[in-house]
Amino acid sequence: MAHGWKTRGNSLLVGVLLGLGVGALLLAAGLGVRHWRASRSSENPGAPLLGGSGGPKPAVPPAGEPRPPTPAPPVGATTSAAPATAAGPALTPLPRPGWVEALYCEPTRRPRLAVMTPLSLDLEAELIAYYRSLPSITNKLGLAGVLAHAGGEASVELLIHSLTREYGGRRLTSWEAVQLCILARLLGLAAAHSDRAYEFLVQGVNPGFWTTNITWTAENPGISERLPGECIMGLGLSGREDAWQVILHLKNQPVTRYLKRVATDICDAAFSRAMMAEMGREAFIDKLWFTEASICRIQEWSETPEGREWKNWLAQIRGVPLPP
Repeated sequence: MAHGWKTRGNSLLVGVLLGLGVGALLLAAGLGVRHWRASRSSENPGAPLLGGSGGPKPAVPPAGEPRPPTPAPPVGATTSAAPATAAGPALTPLPRPGWVEALYCEPTRRPRLAVMTPLSLDLEAELIAYYRSLPSITNKLGLAGVLAHAGGEASVELLIHSLTREYGGRRLTSWEAVQLCILARLLGLAAAHSDRAYEFLVQGVNPGFWTTNITWTAENPGISERLPGECIMGLGLSGREDAWQVILHLKNQPVTRYLKRVATDICDAAFSRAMMAEMGREAFIDKLWFTEASICRIQEWSETPEGREWKNWLAQIRGVPLPP
């Protein structure tokens, strides 16, 4: 089931859905969430759905934000459709897989990996054109996930361009910037099969990389500081052994402000790795990633020998007492 991001009323759930919940829950297991709140207070809880079909509808944009436009078929699609209704234009049935067809109704919602197959070059080109036709990142993150997982190198280049150049010169709202940063994490889906995506993420764990590789700004300038952490989580999501070695190298560095900032993201990657080993990568992403079920699984994992080791490490990095 797909789940959207909730309000801050449940800080642990927000942490999970923001991809920061592993660290938050590890701390909460013995240390309390106040340390997580202090370090994450500037983040925006609004976000699109990244899960499979079903579940709640996408979150309503904050007050003052325009509603996303109703998605339309890509340029070149046949148009002998039924008349438009109040819900938007009716789409003409086309020879596309059902999970692709659904993207034209809800490009914010990613189908389950289990139903996806690699995109043909023609279908990939069509979805790339569709992605480009949607002006706001707030309306196409699910489509981005499809291109990352099922697309080829053209999709990788599109997503890298979208993250770094598509919104060049624009000052994004905090809501837009948070979601744009998630593209780095979604590139982890591509890194499983693309060396180009993997190499981009490896470069992106370095904060200095982003000083010259993003051309947009945000209302809250601290949001762009999330990008190294998003790249770390993307590397964890890739399932690659060389990506894990990069993460371990970061973990074993001397304690710095940078390490303190990305420590929860490193824990997130460790949790993802453990769950992929237990469930398989596809099942983990479809059934657990970005779901409320993550809360229970993180809590359970935190009591395993591996999870306790990570919990203790995180406490040491944060400079707080070790949990019992």
